[in-house]
Amino acid sequence: MENYSGALQTDGYAAYNIFEGKENVTLLAFMTHANRYFDEAKNSDNRRAIEMLTLLQPLYNEEKVARDSVLNPEERMQLRFRKI
Repeated sequence: MENYSGALQTDGYAAYNIFEGKENVTLLAFMTHANRYFDEAKNSDNRRAIEMLTLLQPLYNEEKVARDSVLNPEERMQLRFRKI
């Protein structure tokens, strides 16, 4: 794995920290974690948390379309880029 280059989506597990700052590696996170944090933030800053959750909703709607349509990874990527 030390010679890996490209995109790497992780869940924040510390073992992947070796890739931070590595040339030719782009670390990606899961939006599910961001969504969960905003959901939890409703207890402390309801207005802004709801605002962010509302902004994220179209992303989840498109992912549902992709999942329900049984799109392959390339087709999912094309769907996402068409919506940007």
